[in-house]
Amino acid sequence: QSLMDLDYYEDQEYDAEDFTQAGFSRGEYEDCVFSNCNFTDVTLAHCRFINCTFNFCNLSNADFTDVALQTVEFHTCKMLGINFEKCDSLAFEVKMYDSQLNHASFYKLNLTSSHFKDCKLEGVDFVEADLSGITIAHCDLRDAIFEHTNLERADFSRSFGYTIDPDQNKVKGATFTMPEVLGLLHKHKIKINQES
Repeated sequence: QSLMDLDYYEDQEYDAEDFTQAGFSRGEYEDCVFSNCNFTDVTLAHCRFINCTFNFCNLSNADFTDVALQTVEFHTCKMLGINFEKCDSLAFEVKMYDSQLNHASFYKLNLTSSHFKDCKLEGVDFVEADLSGITIAHCDLRDAIFEHTNLERADFSRSFGYTIDPDQNKVKGATFTMPEVLGLLHKHKIKINQES
């Protein structure tokens, strides 16, 4: 389907809509706000979201195949198990605040324009993704997978639970805080005495 066929929606506000019942209209959404909406298991395939904001929405297991996310913010959203790697990778830019993204996948995605704060990122797949220079602050990264991931100059301030192998990932210039930084030494199984 070409872009010409997409319906265009601008400056719309959607409040407490249940798209699991009605389905979601394929289209290009610009400067739209979605609040308290339910997108669970809904297909958003081929939609474009530009400068949109999602507040208190449930998007768990929604289908993001070929979805464009350009300057999109998510606040207090539930986004479990989303395969963001299926998104249109051009100009991918998301800001995630206080959201649950457990078991989502950002495999091979360029996240250099993205930002995560106060998020649950348990079991998230960051394999071969580019996170260089981004901020992941106050996030729970338990069981998140970092493999051949570019984390150069990334800021992990006050994030916790991560295990990152510096031999398998680029970590030059990245910022970590104590004691969480010990997650970089995990594979060596060494003991660290903290002098009092």
